[in-house]
Amino acid sequence: MYNPAKKNSVSLSGNMLRSALSAEVPVPSFYLGDVLHCWLFFASADGKIVSETSYLKTVTVIE
Repeated sequence: MYNPAKKNSVSLSGNMLRSALSAEVPVPSFYLGDVLHCWLFFASADGKIVSETSYLKTVTVIE
């Protein structure tokens, strides 16, 4: 997720399953009220297979 107002980004990585259909991404408290641009891609556990990157949409940080 990219924050153009702060010229900064946050990302989430780890052992998440695509089948979970959702994830919570912690963002810094100083992002409150900012609009973030979101992208998503998946990679196999060994990193050898990687999906195309998809632009999801923008979200506004409210809490």
